[in-house]
Amino acid sequence: MASLYIQCKRYDEACALIKLIPESCVFVSKDYQVDIFKLRAWHAHHMGEIEEAKDIWASISGRTFLSRIHSPYSDLKYRSKAPVHVDPDDIFLFVCVKDACIRLPWFLSYYRKIGVDKFFIIDNDSNDGTADYLLNQKDVHLFWTDEAFNKAGQGMKWINDLIEKNGKGNWCVFVDFDEFVVFPTIEDRTLSHLLRYMDRKGDEVFMALMLDMYGEHIGVEKAYKSGDDLLNMFPYFEANYDYSGSIFCPYRSYYGGFRRRVIWNRHVGTPMTKVPIIKSGRGIKYLGNHQTTPGKVSDVTGALLHFKFMGKETYEKESFRLGKMGNTQKYWFFAQRAKEYGEEHSFLCDSSIRYKSSEQLKELGLMTKPDDF
Repeated sequence: MASLYIQCKRYDEACALIKLIPESCVFVSKDYQVDIFKLRAWHAHHMGEIEEAKDIWASISGRTFLSRIHSPYSDLKYRSKAPVHVDPDDIFLFVCVKDACIRLPWFLSYYRKIGVDKFFIIDNDSNDGTADYLLNQKDVHLFWTDEAFNKAGQGMKWINDLIEKNGKGNWCVFVDFDEFVVFPTIEDRTLSHLLRYMDRKGDEVFMALMLDMYGEHIGVEKAYKSGDDLLNMFPYFEANYDYSGSIFCPYRSYYGGFRRRVIWNRHVGTPMTKVPIIKSGRGIKYLGNHQTTPGKVSDVTGALLHFKFMGKETYEKESFRLGKMGNTQKYWFFAQRAKEYGEEHSFLCDSSIRYKSSEQLKELGLMTKPDDF
């Protein structure tokens, strides 16, 4: 019931119930004990006791095996020639890629422009020239593995391991290679401005809302050339989002947007909340693509422009990948779209909005900008 109250944003009632839970949990199962500790960690964070919330999660780690944070993936092979060198003020970016060569030029260019200093990239056994391209980038530290992505907790074992070993207390950006961070005033300022603000506030976690971007019609994907600006070709998104409470950091789960309309009710529950930036060295670990262990969440929030739904070829590749992973629900969607839609099919409708700026997203209520930012 307490978990349900949290989802419904009835936080006072959730707190009242959590306080009634007996201190001793020795007479219940291990899984139930863990659920109780997670609720207590949420309550501590809700009351502003961030370090207490972290301590409770540390006790959870001692009671049960959580594969995504307990199994460092030590078999990643380092492929770059230059040794890893870390400066205290460097901003790092961590990403897993597979057959991403055509998108990497704009990806690297975008994040270099907004202030990323070093890239830690895991190549999951690509065969399209991805590794050769990345080995020629001086600011890229390239790692390689042929382990199955889903067996590594959707890559979380790799990411947590690299952040733990190389983060050194720096700010770390974690995104997929089809995601691009946007924060308030990004047109005039770099990540350094955002992170200095977060340092002043003692923040450790930056939350972003994922915006699915799409083009005028399916066939646009074929016109894309390596290095092209994705935003020029896929400039549309939708702004109909809702959120529920969550017991996991960043304590909100957003839903909606493009996939609410196009993927129908099967994926209404797909979480659209992301945590693209954390402060390393604070005991914060990723629990998945959408959640972390406790940390102080910033009052400034952003968006992740998500270029997944590019065209028919994307749907075909994604259905094949998901089929191999055994994800039948998502496989069905991508396979059906690849089968049904011709190149001239358009997703545009009355709710389609053309992206203009971070200020536009703020006015739409999709990101927050405090007065002192």
